[in-house]
Amino acid sequence: MSVRARRFNAAADSGASAGRLLVIARYALSRMFDSRLFVAFFLACYIPSLTLLGIIYAYHNADFIAYFATLPKDLFTAVDAWLLAATLSPSTWVSFLVVLVAGPALIAPDLANNAMPLYLSRGLRKWDYVLGKLLALLATAGAVTWVPGVLILLLYGQYVPERSFFTDIRLALALTATSLVWTGCLAMIAFAISAWVKTRPAATLGFLGLFVVAAICSDIVGGIFGGWWGSVVDLADAIEVVGRTLYGLSTEEIEPGELAMPAWAAWAMLLLSTTAAAAALLRRIRAGEVAA
Repeated sequence: MSVRARRFNAAADSGASAGRLLVIARYALSRMFDSRLFVAFFLACYIPSLTLLGIIYAYHNADFIAYFATLPKDLFTAVDAWLLAATLSPSTWVSFLVVLVAGPALIAPDLANNAMPLYLSRGLRKWDYVLGKLLALLATAGAVTWVPGVLILLLYGQYVPERSFFTDIRLALALTATSLVWTGCLAMIAFAISAWVKTRPAATLGFLGLFVVAAICSDIVGGIFGGWWGSVVDLADAIEVVGRTLYGLSTEEIEPGELAMPAWAAWAMLLLSTTAAAAALLRRIRAGEVAA
């Protein structure tokens, strides 16, 4: 049994089911941030958001505009499409990197150290364990993705007085919803892979390889059937369609000459992937023989 599992055992004895879920999340966060390398990676994830904040501030600074007088005055005000690329796209990739680095490490060690009987022998349900791990990952990814993204959108609204406050709130909610859906889907896939292979390096490679293979298959299927059918096997395409839908932007043609999948297909694909991964994960989480 791992040392962390024994510590959880003592902390969970006095808590209810919801309290135990938070205990799992707290120890999962502790496990992630025990690594100095992960802390450095976590801080580096703020670079895209800080860069964008600097660009927005600089563009609306009088001295900056005077110096770069050739910049178009409608650079940030003509359309809202740039907001998708500036907030949602970095959020999508940063979430992927966070799950890639931290996701496999949350499940694989517990299974490799045979800690499941100890966790589940204290009245803890499988879903409590999974949701606790998921909550830790959502909090970590959210701190470097949709939270700074929302701040960017609100800051942007301060510099563009003709924009409606409710428009900025809608975009902020769209960014939050898209990021949570994407991170939750990725987390379940990472958890399922790590539960079946039981080793962190193999789970990390398997998670990364899955998306590489999906991208290759997407090109092959798209070349054979044409249209948007190639996107069916690529989750990255699906979350882009979902994000554009929630942002209120057109999904008819994301890339020149390439039709995007319908919104219903994108949502169905994300839901199906998450459900299948959750089922595979729960199948591997077993209490074993628990003493009465």
